[in-house]
Amino acid sequence: MGLHFIFGAAGTGKTRRCCEEIRDYVTGKKGRSAFFLVPDQETYTAERMLADIFPGHGFIDATVCGFSRLAYRVFNELRSPVQDALSPLGQQIIISRILAEHRNELQMLMKISTQPHFAENLMNLFHQLDMFCISETALHDASLAEEGTPLGRKLADLSLLYKNYHDYLHTRFSYEGSLFDLLAGEIPKSEILRRSRIWIDGFNGMTPQKIRIVSALIHTAEEVTFTLPLPDAKEGLSNEIFARPANLYALLSEKEPHTPRNETVPLSPSPLSRSRLFPKCSFSLSASERDFPGS
Repeated sequence: MGLHFIFGAAGTGKTRRCCEEIRDYVTGKKGRSAFFLVPDQETYTAERMLADIFPGHGFIDATVCGFSRLAYRVFNELRSPVQDALSPLGQQIIISRILAEHRNELQMLMKISTQPHFAENLMNLFHQLDMFCISETALHDASLAEEGTPLGRKLADLSLLYKNYHDYLHTRFSYEGSLFDLLAGEIPKSEILRRSRIWIDGFNGMTPQKIRIVSALIHTAEEVTFTLPLPDAKEGLSNEIFARPANLYALLSEKEPHTPRNETVPLSPSPLSRSRLFPKCSFSLSASERDFPGS
């Protein structure tokens, strides 16, 4: 177990560095396994780059995935109780039932709770609260801090609904509705992850919920390498432009201060820019200015 940082501004080759390290690790000894964790929308680009770097332009012992696909792999391995997972429609039905049962207790949301799509909007808000690890207790405390104001009454209503929503899920299902929270608890049980190394790339920031998942990966996998779009840690902390990745670095460093290997590798700009790696996807500024002279 260990944490390894790679720093570098955009275009310095962090993704390529990860791909080369994955190639060297997987091909160095038979039976090794690697995971390349990137944002869900970047999986195709990362998989293509990784395949181009491997001998024969293909690989079988490395997995390129986002958090959603990682959850699928872990749940499938451990046969986790995701069969109880509710669809969005099921969650909306539960929220509609809770609204009907507690409508007379609402101070500010009573009228709006009968409008179409309110249950759907409330479900999306609950998902956001889960992502940022905001509990019903935190909402209740915030409502007390704003007591007597319209905001305080709205927060009290949300706290009431959020608490009853979680209580309903907790008494009837094996988890409280968030598959990513379930994933964070299941990762330490995964033998596949325990004997793998993980590279994480392409994230400028993370919600607290995903940071919990990364923390679980650090304590489970052989080693975790994390790239950050920072020139270096010192400049990132002193420059507001890099506030989000610098905050992510500070959070990870604070949570994992005693890992056996905590190194940083700064990268400098190199001629291997994205336009050379993907020539078909690049364009020149001069051509753009020629085609759109008025811009």
